[in-house]
Amino acid sequence: MSWFKSDADKWKQTIEAVANKTGRNPQMVEKDTIQSMFLGLLSEKDFPFVFKGGTSLSKAYNIIDRFSEDIDLSTSEKPSDSRRKAAYTDILSAGNELGLRLSNSDEVMSRLSYNKYLFEYESLFSNNPLEMMVETSLFKEVYPAPVCNVGSYIGKFCDESGAVLPIDFNSSSISMPVQSIERTFVDKVFAVCDYMIRDMQDRDSRHLYDIAKIMPLISMDDSLKQLVDKVRLDRMLSKNNPSAQPEHDITAMLKDMIKSRFYERDYKDITSKLLYEDYPYEKAIDNGIRLLAETDIFKLRTENNLTSSQENALHIFGDGKNKSNLPNIIPKQSDN
Repeated sequence: MSWFKSDADKWKQTIEAVANKTGRNPQMVEKDTIQSMFLGLLSEKDFPFVFKGGTSLSKAYNIIDRFSEDIDLSTSEKPSDSRRKAAYTDILSAGNELGLRLSNSDEVMSRLSYNKYLFEYESLFSNNPLEMMVETSLFKEVYPAPVCNVGSYIGKFCDESGAVLPIDFNSSSISMPVQSIERTFVDKVFAVCDYMIRDMQDRDSRHLYDIAKIMPLISMDDSLKQLVDKVRLDRMLSKNNPSAQPEHDITAMLKDMIKSRFYERDYKDITSKLLYEDYPYEKAIDNGIRLLAETDIFKLRTENNLTSSQENALHIFGDGKNKSNLPNIIPKQSDN
């Protein structure tokens, strides 16, 4: 069974029509359609998945206009081994229902907090199977995660044009929990700082574009400061999040990032080619991290409301002691 079942011709004609009207590659519209079907199935499962990352900024919030091929998922509950297994089961079930083939079954395990699923699907626009990546990060609950409408290229086309599809597409627009744009913004700022500390630039400059697109939509107020503080304390518990540690000044790092033009080459060589709009490097810097660097949003504030684990982490880092006892659990992911 394939995702298009017995309607290959109807799906191909529909996708081609939408691609022509939107200026997108048919393969991108096809993948977006399959992503929507997959998310639609997950939204009906028992496990409380939360959609997040770059693709959510496009499909749920309509903020960015760039290619983002993977699905990033987390959870709205504190994960346990049994619940991680439930998430694993639900993801495999959704893939099977769509006729997708898991090509890296030997690399994913039900007990892991982080998994990367590589699903192959039969494409109407390629002689070879194409791939859809699904990443799950089930380390801790995600917050905030409001329920949002998650759209699709085909659904938006029908809404704007009044077109009626010749086939059923119940997942053209669905409702599911999605990580808030404020939280995604905070995560991405920490991410670009983490990667700079590690001297990692490859394909990471896309976050600069996302940050610049989110900036006009959020308020630089006390509620955002409180969210930054909470996220920083959570990230502090892993040594894989170096910029969250107390010895790092995020504002100073952003200024150094601008001065050194750390991400410029990657942005021009990679990110600019993923965009469906003209948004050069300087514009991304000026509309994003340059404005942010003029605020105190990411200033490390007092140690109020710390958990015992956070107090211990802050004590260890603040005293400059050995950091080897902190967990090393979060791998670099394809999108944040």
